[in-house]
Amino acid sequence: MENPLALLTTVTSPHQVDIYESREVGKSVRYKYVIVRMQRYQSLDTTSATSVSQPTTNLTTMKSIALVALFVAVAFAAPQAPTEPIPILRQDSQINGDGSYQYSFETGNGISADQKGDLKKVGDVEALEVQGQFQYPGEDGQNIQLTYTADENGFQPQGAHLPTAPPVPEAIQRALAHLATAAPQPQEQ
Repeated sequence: MENPLALLTTVTSPHQVDIYESREVGKSVRYKYVIVRMQRYQSLDTTSATSVSQPTTNLTTMKSIALVALFVAVAFAAPQAPTEPIPILRQDSQINGDGSYQYSFETGNGISADQKGDLKKVGDVEALEVQGQFQYPGEDGQNIQLTYTADENGFQPQGAHLPTAPPVPEAIQRALAHLATAAPQPQEQ
């Protein structure tokens, strides 16, 4: 039986390069494999294409790799461009004894926000009703603005940049109108 991996050539350099050719009996298709191994690695078993050589441990090499990885991590963690502090142009805040509050701010890079909250009686419980807005410059240079209300009905944002639901098809609108005016059906038990 023919060895499926036949060694064609070996090039010895700082790395050892072995070029293998695989042939299947009865087929004309040939597959070439180039295997590069460090000279410090153990030899490769040429009887199987899936065999793996195990490296011998070299503490100096491992320390060098760890040191290089540390320098690369530090280089990527460093600030890429000098940054200047962004000035706060306006900042107001007021907290009242009755639980209501109000705040607003504006920064030098176009970010601003305003919000106010009041306590509101909802049933037997006091709840906070919040209204506000914020805006910031988008990636395309346009201002993104969002206004919102948060109360017993949940958070309700509004803004031109928010996606909207598609219109309800006319057939479904007719069916809903018919169901709203139809008499309730008796339930079978």
